[in-house]
Amino acid sequence: MTEYQLLSPGKYRAHATATAFRVTDNGNEELTIFFSIPRGEEEPPVNVSKRLYFTEKAREYSIEALRAAGFVGNDIISLLDLSDASALLPAEVQVTIEHEDYNNKTYNSVSFINRIGGGPRPLSEQSPISAKAAFAAKMRGPLAGAAAPAVVAKAAPREKVKPLAMQTSGQHRTRPAPEPTAPDECGEYPPENEGAEPAFLACLT
Repeated sequence: MTEYQLLSPGKYRAHATATAFRVTDNGNEELTIFFSIPRGEEEPPVNVSKRLYFTEKAREYSIEALRAAGFVGNDIISLLDLSDASALLPAEVQVTIEHEDYNNKTYNSVSFINRIGGGPRPLSEQSPISAKAAFAAKMRGPLAGAAAPAVVAKAAPREKVKPLAMQTSGQHRTRPAPEPTAPDECGEYPPENEGAEPAFLACLT
């Protein structure tokens, strides 16, 4: 039986070898990524693993870890239970190793997964697919989760109406069309001309 190799705490280069998916007792999805840390030609590599969770608080970190390992798709089902993860997680990463005690034994624990150098790798090195397709795939998930803003039609400008006193043409004022009126007590309609005798006076004569 191979003796367990305890690494010194620090940062190491590693590459993904396999994945395993399960749903925890609490109903949370968990994706474990297995990594291999090379130790030189004369020493066997050290195998470590990191559990990724996808709760609301942990999702952003987990997605960034998958991107760091070279995953460029947007359908995570392709990453579940891989016996060989080298095709979908091809990038070498930097893992931060700490120690964790369990049942009176000390184990290697991966606390962080980062891109080598801390920056994104060129898209041309991430996958055989084109850089444009890789970018579109990377953005498809976040865009699908963000609601599009509602488009509000811009109201047409209202025509300004001048006050009656300003509606003039030469020396003559223009009056708005009179509202329809009901007949008076004599059955006559009131005159439209200014200065006309009120209808009720005509009834008295």
